[in-house]
Amino acid sequence: MKFPNIYRNISRLLLPSYSGLVRIGLVLVTAGASLAFVTEGQPTALSRPFEQRISKTPEDAHLSLEYAGELAKTGQTEEAREQIMGVLNFDPVNPYALRFYNELNARSADLENEIKLTREILYRRPDYQKAWARLATLYEYEGQTDLANEARQKAEALAKKL
Repeated sequence: MKFPNIYRNISRLLLPSYSGLVRIGLVLVTAGASLAFVTEGQPTALSRPFEQRISKTPEDAHLSLEYAGELAKTGQTEEAREQIMGVLNFDPVNPYALRFYNELNARSADLENEIKLTREILYRRPDYQKAWARLATLYEYEGQTDLANEARQKAEALAKKL
């Protein structure tokens, strides 16, 4: 088995004391890590078919949410949010889109932006109990106990209706 020249040179220079199989393993790990570093945040080959299928049927919520998941995996959260908002424009109370949107917001470190986005979800669907609970948690992080208690009471009231 012959490695590309750069990895063969790395193997010879940096790993001379290891046996052949260990060197091969370490070179493969190095190659995989460098490939992951180079392609980080880039659209995957899977996203191209999604884009083609979505352009043919833009109202397909399931396909758009699948693509949003693919975008979120590659770290493209803003593009994923745009896909989810496209679904919410067609169906403002789609529970899967609302939940996914809420999960994307939960990954954010910006509390004010998270609160704004959660409020946007609640504007579209005021009976969404998990969003009220999330809003209560966010208000607690900010130290706004009055608003947190109000949101928690609404979440508890909605939970009792279930």
